[in-house]
Amino acid sequence: ARARKVQQQALARAREHLAFLAQLPLSPAERAALDEATAAWQRLASALDARLELGSLQAADAAAQTALLAAEALTLAVQAQGARQPLHVIDLCGRLRMHAQRLVKQALLAMLGAAPDAAIGIQELAQAFSDGLAQVESLPLDSPDIREALAASKEAWLQMLRALRASDPAGLVHAGQHLLDRVEQLTLQCEHSLQVLMA
Repeated sequence: ARARKVQQQALARAREHLAFLAQLPLSPAERAALDEATAAWQRLASALDARLELGSLQAADAAAQTALLAAEALTLAVQAQGARQPLHVIDLCGRLRMHAQRLVKQALLAMLGAAPDAAIGIQELAQAFSDGLAQVESLPLDSPDIREALAASKEAWLQMLRALRASDPAGLVHAGQHLLDRVEQLTLQCEHSLQVLMA
């Protein structure tokens, strides 16, 4: 029930973002990317409504991957219209959240035997998260709050790696949530610093 509630909150947040973008004066390329992203998120929502079993988990995973690719294409389309630098910062932080969530998901699917090539995917996601954290650290944004949030994110990442090695589902979920909380705080601090610079 708790997982379902989080799913619904995430879907509602995505719908809000897509609806907000739909009201903006977008270019044809942006509009096409937005339409594709909206359709992909609708397909994902439908996949999540199915009864939970191995087959439906795999279908939902595939739909989530399609929605992710559509969201990335939309981000690139918006960046191409001149908002590259501010969006780059936000995109980096958003990718950290996404990589952390996908890492937990892939590890859990592997434990269920629902992802035959999960080991490769987990390794790639772990490297992507590590690289992303290094990129955020190299950003020209600095403050005591950012440094503190970055240190907390690094510590949470080490806890996540230990949970992955332990192959404990409950521990993995706990470590993943802790990591997401720390990355969320890092994101907020980066966004605040960016707003101060742009003001």
